[in-house]
Amino acid sequence: MTAESEALLRRYAAALHEAVADPGEHSLSAAYELGRGAVRSGLSVLDLAAAHNEGVAAELGATRDADAAERAVQAAGAFFLESLSAYEMLQRVLREGQERAMLEQRQTTLLRRLSDFLGDASLAVDANASVHEVLQLVAEHALDFVDAAACRVSLGPAGSDASVLEAVASSDPAGLPDATTIRVLSDLQETRGGTGPIRLTADEVAKHVPGAGFAWLAAALTALDGRRIGALHLFGGPQVGFSEVDEAVVAQLAHLASATLERMELYRR
Repeated sequence: MTAESEALLRRYAAALHEAVADPGEHSLSAAYELGRGAVRSGLSVLDLAAAHNEGVAAELGATRDADAAERAVQAAGAFFLESLSAYEMLQRVLREGQERAMLEQRQTTLLRRLSDFLGDASLAVDANASVHEVLQLVAEHALDFVDAAACRVSLGPAGSDASVLEAVASSDPAGLPDATTIRVLSDLQETRGGTGPIRLTADEVAKHVPGAGFAWLAAALTALDGRRIGALHLFGGPQVGFSEVDEAVVAQLAHLASATLERMELYRR
């Protein structure tokens, strides 16, 4: 145990003694700060509980009667619960922050690898390279980057089923919407999103597609001159809401795919 941890436990014992002697908001405030300090100093819940038990035992040993002992136990219990709630709250925030940082790092690494592959000049000049294989690769990687049920990547003019080439990847067989729903969302993307990404929650999607139970994130595939040449759509589960980070990652993925697909087309002319 570090010197900082030991100092905090001594402060806890002193604050607990004051809380028993004079319970109130000031003692609960002190407990809250001690709980936060316990997380920062690396103490576990067991460390905090052990210090609390020692403090309670000392306080009960100094009581004169049963009524005083009951008051001491109640005040000590309130003190511990307040410190524990602060401990759990801060620990959860820190844990979520670490998980988010790890996810963003993983997304960055995967994007870099995919960028190296899609940026390989040999991919564009290889006569055997398949546009559909590239679309399939992008769809599968999209599910690696973002927590979604399904992804659809299409190449072709908006609003037309003819000459549209597509690839689909799914982590859930029921995750891909039917053709009618996809058309509605494609039209919505063209109207509202243009060439930029568009992100809707499940409730927002349901306003346009009655009965739909999925979140939606889409980004356009665009040529260098700004023409829309295709689209990337991600569909989430009923309670899934895509984040701003997801939106940024998908926009970057769409940009990489657009550059590769256009370069492949130029080499084939």
